[in-house]
Amino acid sequence: LLKKHKLEENTLVVYLADHGYSLGQHGRFEKHCGYTPALHVPLMMRWPGKIRQRTVQGMTEHVDLPHTLTDLLGVEALPVRHGQSLRHYLEGRSVSKPRDHVFSEYLENEECFVMNEQWKLIFGSGKRARTDGYETEQPKPGRYVKLFDLHKDAGEFTNVAAKEPQVVAKLEGLMLGRYRATHPEAIQEPARLSRPESLEWYVRPRDA
Repeated sequence: LLKKHKLEENTLVVYLADHGYSLGQHGRFEKHCGYTPALHVPLMMRWPGKIRQRTVQGMTEHVDLPHTLTDLLGVEALPVRHGQSLRHYLEGRSVSKPRDHVFSEYLENEECFVMNEQWKLIFGSGKRARTDGYETEQPKPGRYVKLFDLHKDAGEFTNVAAKEPQVVAKLEGLMLGRYRATHPEAIQEPARLSRPESLEWYVRPRDA
């Protein structure tokens, strides 16, 4: 259609998905979890003469897109900015402060996730019975933490949280840092909560 209307050479095209999909990994056939098949999504951008053709291996998040698009198009940035521009990647330049981790959440299951180059942490309150049609045998299993060493266990099968408490603490700290910097109710976070209790407070869905 762009070619038909002679717009393909002057149009920024962005292709992405809002989530991945499990195809049998961990016995799942859906998106509602923190395993990599559900979190890893495509991101492709095309703008002839403006974007260099290349593949980038750096970590990105969906929240990076609004600032990237306003930066590329030269328009005023949005008043709230949680992400960072990917323009340097797209123009083939080096990035001074690339992301060293990514964060996501699935509040229907009261879970949040953080991943860096080596580690993936999944935190769940275990207090909420799911209502999305994917009930488990233990609808309220209690709080759980899963840590995977992606260098040794790319498939995320072996939980090493008990063996790596310092890594768990660091990654939980990254989770809390993200919530405290971006959550609209962060100012209301109760005082004197432990780190896991604070995370449980943030992962509660706020919808009716």
